[in-house]
Amino acid sequence: YFSSPELLRIRDADSADDLDESVSNEAARFLLVKDGKCLVKDIADGGISPEYMKWHEAKEWLQPRNENMIWLGNAGKEGAEPENTYFALDVSSIPSFDEQRMPSGARLLSPRTLASSVESEFNAAVMATAVGKGLWHQVNRFCTRCGSRTESRNSGSSRKCTNPECAKSVFPRIDPAVIVLLSSKDRQHCLLGRQSRWVK
Repeated sequence: YFSSPELLRIRDADSADDLDESVSNEAARFLLVKDGKCLVKDIADGGISPEYMKWHEAKEWLQPRNENMIWLGNAGKEGAEPENTYFALDVSSIPSFDEQRMPSGARLLSPRTLASSVESEFNAAVMATAVGKGLWHQVNRFCTRCGSRTESRNSGSSRKCTNPECAKSVFPRIDPAVIVLLSSKDRQHCLLGRQSRWVK
């Protein structure tokens, strides 16, 4: 889910002006996330696609200081102008959020439950990144050093303690992992393992 090379996660700038220009641009896409789920819709052939919003749709859920807006990455090739800019909009901590006001036909689902039904590797990467970063922000709302509140910084790429005497910055952990399936040359068989105490 995280491996799409077309989702570029390196920004040239993190200034407020740069962010303001990005979010209001027609190329900006917002994916609403809530408690480990993201907004999706059904498409042809039984597939699932993220239900992206434009700025005029997403801004009603924006918290002060863009606290719940998280930059995810740009679509395109490295070194070229981005085709679209993607943001997550985390509404987990908004008590007034009403699912009845979501776009018609859209619903909140966990990417873990969708497996291969997501219609493209790129959209799967956007969804997984949005949910992963949203959950990280939820569990890092308070400073582990002094207990003060933290606030989102650098377009959601970090959080900083609001206590000026502490001012600790925290960043998402990066835990490289790989899942491998060993299969026969004809792809008809695969290697499985089990503990002897497991029920057959």
